[in-house]
Amino acid sequence: MRQAVRSFLAVSLLCVLLVGGTGCVAGSERYDEARATFWSGLFHGLISPVTLVITLFTGKIDMYEARNVGWGYDCGFFIGISLILGCGCGSSTKASRRARLKRWAAKCDAFGDEIEREIKKEVLDALHAKQGEGAGDGEGAGDGEGAGDEESWSEIGRKIEGKVKRKLKEWADQE
Repeated sequence: MRQAVRSFLAVSLLCVLLVGGTGCVAGSERYDEARATFWSGLFHGLISPVTLVITLFTGKIDMYEARNVGWGYDCGFFIGISLILGCGCGSSTKASRRARLKRWAAKCDAFGDEIEREIKKEVLDALHAKQGEGAGDGEGAGDGEGAGDEESWSEIGRKIEGKVKRKLKEWADQE
């Protein structure tokens, strides 16, 4: 609630300043005698959205003061427009993008954990079935784990990894 009150007060103050400063808009009699400077250009750039709307309904004011000092006014005008229209536009997008990436990473981790559990379960089931078949032959029995040596586990891991990568690539190509 506190943030909403602060935002409302800030917008209200900005509106009062913009409406109060309409005596300094481009095209007014103020610039008949004196030329518009950098600070006038900055102010005209800041109030340019308001003067655009006013210009659409009345022809008495302009968005840009033609009687100016040159590059100083142009620079101020450009900075003013940039502050109003361009400043901070990407910050909320970046924040939401970061949040989406974090959620996606969490989903991927959960998905990976689920796949890992399923693979371990299937491999252990296959090994137990193989142990049952080979128990009469003397193969695999008596080695403690019944899972074979480290090389066979590495080979199984490579095969599973390759298959998972192929499947993920197929899913990615489908979308």
